[in-house]
This record gives sequence, structure tokens and C-alpha cells, in this order.
Amino acid sequence: MLTAAAGPQGTQVRAVFEKASAIGLHESLALRKATDLHQKFVTDNAPEQVDYGELGLAAMTLAVNAAAAAGRQDALDQLLGSWRSLSQAIATDLFLQMYRRSRPDSPPPSGAALERAASAAASSFELPVGHALVALAARDLIDDDGFPQDAYDFLTTPWSWAVGAAHPDDDTGQTVEGS
Repeated sequence: MLTAAAGPQGTQVRAVFEKASAIGLHESLALRKATDLHQKFVTDNAPEQVDYGELGLAAMTLAVNAAAAAGRQDALDQLLGSWRSLSQAIATDLFLQMYRRSRPDSPPPSGAALERAASAAASSFELPVGHALVALAARDLIDDDGFPQDAYDFLTTPWSWAVGAAHPDDDTGQTVEGS
């Protein structure tokens, strides 16, 4: 279903989604570190003070608009909806792993407390993976007037630094390890 929803990039979107669904502690930490490094790189190399969050939102808007113009808005909504559902389950599992590792003799929280803790754990991978999935789904729509290459690169850089190229033709540059 995701393959069909993503159009010509369906195979690559499915591959990234499958890798993302298997995120463990190591990958989660690497994604957080890559996101932090990318934010620092962007801020350090900008001519004036830059709001990294605003840049990310602007790049996402360009990708979504390009997909909408190509008649793929429903596909992106489906893709992101699937990722949000899966990421909550991944975050819960990661939080429980971290909790058991750091406090083996203490029972983990449950209910609302577990949900809050899992939401906090999700911050390390939810945005960088979601950004990469949307950018990848719109990759074939890259155009200077709609979805520029710079926006694609911005959205996929944390994923490529932590995990590897989102698309076989992407240049991954450096990679980082979880700390």
C-alpha cells in the first residue's frame, strides 16, 4: 500500500519505512545525534541566525505542496499516518528497553505515564524519519520552482547521516554513530 501511495519512489519509500520500523536504541541515538549535528551545521553556516525548526517546516511545506500539485496529497497523508502509528509503538518499546536497562529492579510506568515517556522517546527519530519519508515520496517532483533539491537534501540529511542514503542515487556525505 505504501509503495503504491508514494508513486515512482514507492520502492525506496517502502525500504526506508521498513528500516525505520526496525529502529532500535542504537539507531535512535544515531538519528538524534545526526539531527543535532545537522542543526548545528545549518546554524553555523547560515549568514544570520536561523530557526532550524522553521527551515524544516518550510522544506516540508514545499514537499507537501509538490506532492499535492501532482495529486499525491492523500498518499502523503496515508504515509505519515502509518508512520505516526508505528512510531508510537517503536517509542514505547524503546522507552521500555531504556528503562529496563537503567533500572532493572524497578517496574516500568504504565498507562498515561508510559504514553508520556514514550512520546518523549519518540523525539529522537519521529521527525527525521517523517521528514525523510515525505521528501523521498516527492523526490521525483524536485524542481527549482516547486520542490527544490536543497529542501530535499535538508529533509533527508539526518536520516542519511545516521542510517544511509534514503534513495540509491543520494549522496550520503558523512555518517554518525549513536553515542
